[in-house]
Amino acid sequence: VDPNPEIEEIILTEEEILDANGSGGIDRIISLSVEVRHNLGSSISSGVDAEITVPTPTFVATNTGGVNEANRWLTSVTPSSVNDLQMDESFQSWLAIDGPSDELPMAGELSIPVTAYPVLSQSQVNSGVKNSSVTRTINISIPSIHNGSFSIANQHTSGNIISADVGNATLHTLNFSNTGNDLSSYRLEVQDTLPDLWSVTLATSNAANPSIIANLSPAMSDHPVLG
Repeated sequence: VDPNPEIEEIILTEEEILDANGSGGIDRIISLSVEVRHNLGSSISSGVDAEITVPTPTFVATNTGGVNEANRWLTSVTPSSVNDLQMDESFQSWLAIDGPSDELPMAGELSIPVTAYPVLSQSQVNSGVKNSSVTRTINISIPSIHNGSFSIANQHTSGNIISADVGNATLHTLNFSNTGNDLSSYRLEVQDTLPDLWSVTLATSNAANPSIIANLSPAMSDHPVLG
């Protein structure tokens, strides 16, 4: 029995991912036209029962991390069983794919196997009919999205406002987060919109190149830890 999905490759775009992130995540419904495949000619006339399942998906990240990324994607098949499927018939079933809704899906490729397993009757077994499952894999490609944001550590006032002691150097600590979905590096620069005689210097923990944040992982790379 073949689950026969209508498509076996889904290539997501950055726009699709960002739009879905604010509305429950990526959702797809895949049509399955389940049918019997055999080489018995007309020697078998009775129908076959079948079960359709989704074994554990697998995920390969574009870079590093995402060991538990596959667990963030939910799948289900409806209906998941069929009775008395005839040799020249197909049975309509549906595979529902529900992507992550807490944070962006991580960049990489998700593989979702769909397996149809025939359940033979005793008379078919007695007739020497052999059964075997058929698995089709649906691959979902998730593109890299590079983004980042600052937040002010220990901020006590609303908005992105920090104070400065006129005439003296004032040190402020800023937190920087990778808000994309892939390992990313960043070059930090201060826009030249300061008043005359004012200066601002940014420095990271990279002493050799203090304006660079290198190889920062995205928040979802260590799921189920959030943030």
